[in-house]
Amino acid sequence: MVKSKRAASNPVVDLEKLNAETDVRRVRRVLDPDELPRLIDTARLGEPFRGIIGPDRAVLYLLAVRTGLRASECASLTAKSFDLTGRTVTVQAAYSKRRRTDTLPLRSDLARLLVEWLPGRTGPLWPGTWLERSARMIRRDLEAAGIPYETGEGVFDFHGLRHQFISDLARSGVHPKVAQELARHSTIALTMDRYSHVLDQQKVDALESLPALPLTQDLTQPIGPTCPEVAHVVTMGDALPPQIPTAQPIVASGLGITFPDLSPDDASSGGRTRTYDTRIMIPLL
Repeated sequence: MVKSKRAASNPVVDLEKLNAETDVRRVRRVLDPDELPRLIDTARLGEPFRGIIGPDRAVLYLLAVRTGLRASECASLTAKSFDLTGRTVTVQAAYSKRRRTDTLPLRSDLARLLVEWLPGRTGPLWPGTWLERSARMIRRDLEAAGIPYETGEGVFDFHGLRHQFISDLARSGVHPKVAQELARHSTIALTMDRYSHVLDQQKVDALESLPALPLTQDLTQPIGPTCPEVAHVVTMGDALPPQIPTAQPIVASGLGITFPDLSPDDASSGGRTRTYDTRIMIPLL
């Protein structure tokens, strides 16, 4: 408006950008490897939810967790969105968060499942108002499967399937740049920091994968000279143990000088041996 002369100044020019890192609306978690199959199986056998029967809901979860598609993107899909020969699914720009047409690859097993599931379906594959209550829908299936919706690590809602997809890519050793492309993120930091979750068992497995270091000494064997089984502890004022010979006068050869006895019975020593000043103790000096 300022450029077109319809406003004299920009009233929001002084507004600062918010820090997205500190404005996390909902902390999400991922499921353990044994929980995800249980969720899909439970949904397959579950009661309809807003017109989505159990088998269709299981396919919906499976598609989201193996493509990373968001709930609104899944709701926009029709049979024509899939190319099962080329094993791809296409999301139109009007429904993509990036506002561009996205074509994503499909796993071979998922493509085989869709070959049997898609024929005869017209219009939206998952119609109805489930999109408005997608978190409630998956929460009901989680409860039926005995999986907590919320833990100390966060919640698992429908968008948690996208977090699961990206975290599973990281867990499988996929290169971060490839994971970023599959997630359709603008920056790799978003893929790695926000959407990649690390399980505690992964940390343990990572430590166990480190190469073993050789031990230079068997920790069960003593190091250095073998110590006697029974040691005699000498305290100040005690006489020396009998196995330790007492000091004897030392005669300096050729000088005729006898050094004094440095035994512990010397009155000035306090029951212990100390270094004498030879200038005092030797008369010749």
